Amino acid sequence: MPKIIVGLGNGKCYKGTRHNIGEDILASLKDRDVFRDEIEALAGEKVFFVPTEGYYNTSGEYIGRKARFYKIDPAKDLLIICDDFYLEFGTMRLRLEGSDGGNKGLKSIIKHLGTSEFARLRLGTDNGMKQNIDAEDFVLSKFNSSEIADIPKITKEVEAKIKEWLERAKNSTDEQ
Repeated sequence: MPKIIVGLGNGKCYKGTRHNIGEDILASLKDRDVFRDEIEALAGEKVFFVPTEGYYNTSGEYIGRKARFYKIDPAKDLLIICDDFYLEFGTMRLRLEGSDGGNKGLKSIIKHLGTSEFARLRLGTDNGMKQNIDAEDFVLSKFNSSEIADIPKITKEVEAKIKEWLERAKNSTDEQ
């Protein structure tokens, strides 16, 4: 089975915003062809790097169609990279399943896949300012200069987490 890695976002017009961090980082890794030599060794299969089509909060429709088209098992073959304003900026959490945690994009994905059993890499975007503004305004806000300076470091950590997930996927396939 192919693997699908999705970076959630709202598209190019929201590039550089908190809600687009998953899509922006995945695009950066794809553009630099970071995984070219490792994909086959890590996954042993085709890996698709997919940006969100449409809007973040309705991303489940598109992801559900992709999952059905490629006949993937979301529990083994799907990784979602998304923002999480409940986590401090720069922190991340990789989970193999779980709830939507209030994330409307994950809620949509769970609805359209019919399962919450898929990996998700949550990227923290809270900088202490979210208490002062509306949640929608916060997630659509741009990063400040010190946060922008940290994005390359976060991108390297995301790269490592993707490799960890691909390695887990390969090991679970090898055990069967």
